[in-house]
Amino acid sequence: MKINFNYENKRYTLCTVEEFANILGKMAANEMSSGKPKFIADFALTDIEKDGSIDINNIEDYIENASGWYGVKELGEVGFNDTDKHFVFDYYGGGQMMMNSFGEDFSETDCSNDILRTLRYTLDAADSWYVLVQWDEDEHLVSYRNEEIQNANRAIEDAAVTNFAEMLRDYISGLDEGEGMGAEDLKDKLYEYLNWDKKYTPAYENGRKNFKF
Repeated sequence: MKINFNYENKRYTLCTVEEFANILGKMAANEMSSGKPKFIADFALTDIEKDGSIDINNIEDYIENASGWYGVKELGEVGFNDTDKHFVFDYYGGGQMMMNSFGEDFSETDCSNDILRTLRYTLDAADSWYVLVQWDEDEHLVSYRNEEIQNANRAIEDAAVTNFAEMLRDYISGLDEGEGMGAEDLKDKLYEYLNWDKKYTPAYENGRKNFKF
């Protein structure tokens, strides 16, 4: 029996290990990859077996009593021109990472079977045991990741501003010395500072030829 429910603005599923593998298998086979790391679900093993009783009226108790949380994420594009989709499983605290890779020709059954083997090993549980699945990422983890992204973007913006300021300083310094910069020199400097992160790449040289200001 598979039970879907909401609790404190989060979506949950209570299902067997095998049912969870089938859900993830459908995602792996049918959903488009975003190309970026993506949260899929967190999950924890319960003490319920397939034929055990489930207290529907107090379903939130399974959340409150859950411990030993694991997570599954889509790895995204890692830079090897790889078209496979990758699911990474690990325990919160680390040390048990496993990965499944799914080719474009993998069926739902292929994906589900691979994931089921991973879940059996990761949880050390039979297919009939129940897991509690949380489909929404915890807010503090989302905030932490967003802060990291903002800090990284800020660092890039700060570097670009610094580079531009250095370019203007060089230009003004040249004027003070009675030399100054020619239009082409200024154009080259501007391109260099705006594209500092692409320097020494073919794209950098190709872009220089078509650069206008």
